[in-house]
Formats: sequence, C-alpha cells, structure tokens
Amino acid sequence: MSSTSGPIIRAEDECQVTELTPGQRIGLTISVEAALLSLFAVLLVLGSIGVVVCRRRWRHRKGFRLVTGPLDVYVLSLICSDMMQAIGGILNIRWINEGVVKCSSYCDAQGIIQNMGETGSAMATIAIALNTFVVIFFRKQPVKLWAAVLIASSIWGFCVFFPVIGFLVFRHSSSPFLAPTPFWCWIGSHYAGDRIGGEYLWLWIAALESFVLYVPLFFILLQGTEAGGRKWWQLMFLSNTDSEDEVDDVRAASFKMLLFPFTYSVLVVPLSVCRWVLFRHPHAVPSQATFAVYSLFSLMGLVDVLLLINMRRDLYVIG
Repeated sequence: MSSTSGPIIRAEDECQVTELTPGQRIGLTISVEAALLSLFAVLLVLGSIGVVVCRRRWRHRKGFRLVTGPLDVYVLSLICSDMMQAIGGILNIRWINEGVVKCSSYCDAQGIIQNMGETGSAMATIAIALNTFVVIFFRKQPVKLWAAVLIASSIWGFCVFFPVIGFLVFRHSSSPFLAPTPFWCWIGSHYAGDRIGGEYLWLWIAALESFVLYVPLFFILLQGTEAGGRKWWQLMFLSNTDSEDEVDDVRAASFKMLLFPFTYSVLVVPLSVCRWVLFRHPHAVPSQATFAVYSLFSLMGLVDVLLLINMRRDLYVIG
C-alpha cells in the first residue's frame, strides 16, 4: 500500500473530490472484499431462513411462526442491517475503478445506504444487549413480541428517514449533505452534529453498553455454570438440543447472545477511534490505518452470521 498519508483532495462545484492513489485503491479494494464476504454470508443465512419457512409452511400448512420472541426480531433486524452495511461497502467498487470519489447521485445512494446499515447495526446491538441483560439478570422478558416489532420498526424508520430527510433538506446547499469523506461517501464534514446524532452517538452507545453489560453478565453466568458443574467455555459450544438440562440450555444460549455485543465492540471501537481522530484532525491518521479498521468493520456481517450459525436454535430458548 502506498505510503501516502492522505488523499489528494480538490474542490469541484463546492464539493470535496478525492483522487485516490494506487495504494489507496488497493486499500479500498480490500475493504470491498471484506464487504463481499459479509454480503455473501448474510444472503446465505437469509436464503436458508427462506427455505426453512417454505418447508415448514408446506408441512404444517398453518401454525408455524418464524419469529417467536423479541430476540428473534432484534437478530433479524441486525442481519438486515448488516446486509445494508455490506452493500454500502461494495459500492466502493466504482471509486476504485474511476480512481476518484466525487459527489453524484451514486455518492448520495452510498451515503444513505451506509448510514442505514451502520446505524441500524448499532441500534440492533443495543436492543440485543439490553434484552439479554434483562432476561439473565431479572429472569423475565422485558417486552412483548409486538413491542419488539415496534422497536425494530422505529429503528428502521430512523435509519431510513434520517439520511433521506437530510439529503432532501440540503439537496441544493452549497455544501452537500452527502459527500466524499474522503474515501467513500457519507454525511459531509460540514454537518458534524448530524454525523454525531445520525451515527456516531449510536456506535458509541452500543460499544459502551456492550462493555458495561457484558462484564457483570459474564460473571453472573460464570457463577451459575460453576454451581452446575460446567465450565463457561463448554456452554459456548452447547446447543439446546445437546443437553437435557433446561438451565444449561438457557445459560448456553445466554453466553452466546453476549457474543453479539462483545464482538460488535471489538469491530467498532477501532473504527470509531479512527473516525473521531479524523473528525478533529483530518490528516492525522494514515490512510493505511483507515483502510485496516474499515476492512475489519466491513466483516461485521460475516461475524454476526458465524455467531448466528453457532447459536442454531438457541434463540428460541431465551427469546
């Protein structure tokens, strides 16, 4: 990758234009490959869910429900958000091909899709962590299924309307709401408050909440597993179909659910730190570091799918 620390930026029609160096195009290519892996994994899971739904509906004709609890709703929302985030990352293919990132309708679309996916993932992670905490700590379901559907709908409503309304309001502004930032399109640098309220705030809340809730829950579950004669790492590989002990089933599923917010923190914190530094000092972070953390973050969909596969039917235990 090129040793150039920053992009070549010039002004064109009041919009920042980024001319990519060969090294930066390579870095962006790696991030696209990561996004493709995530999209493939998410589509594979959604396709599998579709096949299962069709088979069970055919066999049972009626009475089959795909979503049985609030946690199912939040996880499904998370997977769909991962898909949007991956699509937004894949759209960088055009900038790689042209060697320049510039304002256009394509740029607007990428900015909207990326904001939808990244903010949606953060909000779904918040919902999953809170739901898991209440179920384990208070041993009760925090909300009914209809309330979870309402929460998920509100999340998607915010994620869709926030960038779209911002785009429409500032469509004819001299400073576009969606612009190169600088290697891909997102909310422009002139709209710092919208960046924070539209995404950064939710990323930080999700990461902080994951840490605050993960630590006490881990020790609560650890104490319970030791009393039951099992090691915590054994429960990580235990499915609800492998044990005859209902308590073990719940603990196993709960441990696995904690991995969603925990892995989210691992993937999002480096990107958040990098973005915050760039937010205050645009040329302080080398492009190599930016592409490294962005590529890691682009694997979010793949990681979530791997966790979901490991959980298998455990969602039904604590959902």
